[in-house]
Amino acid sequence: MAIMITVLHEIENKELMLDEIKRILKPKGKLMIIEFHKRKTPMGPPVDHRISEEYVEEIGNSKGLITFDKFSLGENYYSVVFELAPN
Repeated sequence: MAIMITVLHEIENKELMLDEIKRILKPKGKLMIIEFHKRKTPMGPPVDHRISEEYVEEIGNSKGLITFDKFSLGENYYSVVFELAPN
């Protein structure tokens, strides 16, 4: 499993980063992305610097990652878990 915690919103070329993670995952391997909710919360970057759960899911799916699970982690964070399709 690869885990990215409050990193993806900082990366300029998100698609390239997901390509690299996909390259190193084993078939059926998991990628967990944790990000700040895209709304004002007690902590985290400005709202306009955050990325939505829907956007994370959209770019992951566009790279061939299958949404495995998604959930809220309290008032500040959410998680999207992807699975790499078996070869």
